[in-house]
Amino acid sequence: MSDRPLILVNPPPLGTFESPGLNALEDAGYQLLHNKTGVTLTREELIRRIPDAVGILGGLEPYDAEVLSYAGKLKALARFGVGFDAVDLDAAKAAGVEVTISPGANTQSVADVVMALMTNLSCAIQPNAGEVMNGGWKKTKFPGLYGRDLGIVGFGRIGRAVAERAGAFGMNISTYDPFVKDVASHTSLANLIANVDVITLHVPATDKPILDRDSLATMREGAIVINTARGGLVDENALAEALVDGRLGGAGLDVFETEPLGDSSLRKAPNIILTPHIAGVSASATRLMADMCADSLLAALTGVEVPKERIIVPRS
Repeated sequence: MSDRPLILVNPPPLGTFESPGLNALEDAGYQLLHNKTGVTLTREELIRRIPDAVGILGGLEPYDAEVLSYAGKLKALARFGVGFDAVDLDAAKAAGVEVTISPGANTQSVADVVMALMTNLSCAIQPNAGEVMNGGWKKTKFPGLYGRDLGIVGFGRIGRAVAERAGAFGMNISTYDPFVKDVASHTSLANLIANVDVITLHVPATDKPILDRDSLATMREGAIVINTARGGLVDENALAEALVDGRLGGAGLDVFETEPLGDSSLRKAPNIILTPHIAGVSASATRLMADMCADSLLAALTGVEVPKERIIVPRS
């Protein structure tokens, strides 16, 4: 074991990743231990690694009171992304661990993936491509995007980036965000759900699904659901049933209640695209998030002020 202070680099996309920010940490005298397993660390593996760490560049692995109780040297945790629902903020504060996020770093990446899912599903790309690959020429009709009604739940950085792209496609945009009401597109959540052709979610984790069985039942026939935000925002079983019944026209999901996705009814549903939580990790977003996290860690560990917009739990 090196005598240099240890920083854990836990997000799977950074397993063999190099960037100026990460290099700066090493140049400053820190030892980086990358997660090279290719998947999110389990609680047990995290507990095994965490005791000697002074800093962590964190992914989706859990940081609750139990895990943090093993982190006797930990001073700073920089989250790779904008979400911090895997972190018990009260426990972090009690342990004296500063917690930061990387706001805005993956905005464009997520918005790109949202439009890719939306376009694929609305233009029947997969079934038509599969038809040709299998030697056929039968054409599946599709509704397209132009003139269709898009509902955006959560109108922060990512929601606005999606709106900008969707507007260029000629879509009619409605939005719901309890904190952003001063826009012409704002409407109630119930009204939005019931009156759009495509709905995309861009909010933090919630205690219960936004799109539960009842709200899914109010959606227009043939509507499409996109979720690249957080698992649990959609009732997965109810969504699968609505797709099997043909009431909904499709779904694109990048996040799930349990990750990796296990034995799920979603796998058997028609007109669905399932991806392994990749929306925020384009090459450019990965580099920017890694460097932003590294910069926050270096600042926190050396007593330099961290930009306020990144701080979730301030240093003691």
